[in-house]
Parts: sequence; C-alpha cells; structure tokens
Amino acid sequence: CEGVQTAQALAREGFTVRLGVDALVFGRVKEADLVMVGADAVTAQGVVNKVGTYPLAVTARTEGPPFYVLAGFEKLLPPELQGAFRIEGRPPDEVARVEGVKVENVYFDLTPLELITSFVTPRGLMDPKTFLSEGGLDID
Repeated sequence: CEGVQTAQALAREGFTVRLGVDALVFGRVKEADLVMVGADAVTAQGVVNKVGTYPLAVTARTEGPPFYVLAGFEKLLPPELQGAFRIEGRPPDEVARVEGVKVENVYFDLTPLELITSFVTPRGLMDPKTFLSEGGLDID
C-alpha cells in the first residue's frame, strides 16, 4: 500500500512512475533514471526498510542508477538505542506451515550506507555522512 500511495503522489506531480510486483523491479532497474525508497528507520549502519530494499540497492549499484532514500531526521534511531537495535523475524506461520521445512518471515532488512547515493530530506539532498551528522549521529 505504501508503494502505491507514493507512486500515485509522484504521478500526480508529473513524474513518470512504474509500479510492479516485488521481484519484477530487479530486472527493470537498468531502465530507471533513479531508484528511490523510503526508510522505516536509519541507524549508523544503514537504512532499515521493507525486506528487498538491500538487494534493490545492490542491483542499483551494479546497474547504474543512483539510489536515493527519502527520509527526515525523525527516522534516525536515537544514539542510546543504536546498540540495542535488531531486525527480528516474524511468526513463520504467517507465510506457510510446511512440515520439515524451516520457514523464514522477515519484514525488514538493513541497507548499508555505502550503497546510498543521497538522502532526500526536507533540507535537500545529503550524502549519508552529512545526513547522520546533521541528525546528531557521529559515525566516525
């Protein structure tokens, strides 16, 4: 639903937008002028977003288009929570119950900062280091 809403908003603003099923995107990246995703959270290690964001960033790196993350500073995980943050699995039976098979159900992944071209913020484009620094996180 989030992707559909974002696509509609961008289309209303005059952008040419393509929307497809999850796995389709990897074959279409080379045709894109850019890749833009949101962020559920941002840590000193990277961007936490829906599962599939990390491989999408890797694909963008190999295929060429810049990879942007749309996020405000409110998405930054506070420094005191950085060390405690973990991406956890969800109940396997949400996906399937298969006897003798371990089912994995993960909602989020972590995209390393080095795969991000820029953050798109209310203050304009910022490289990852600047975004974290302006938001009060020191990664040095």
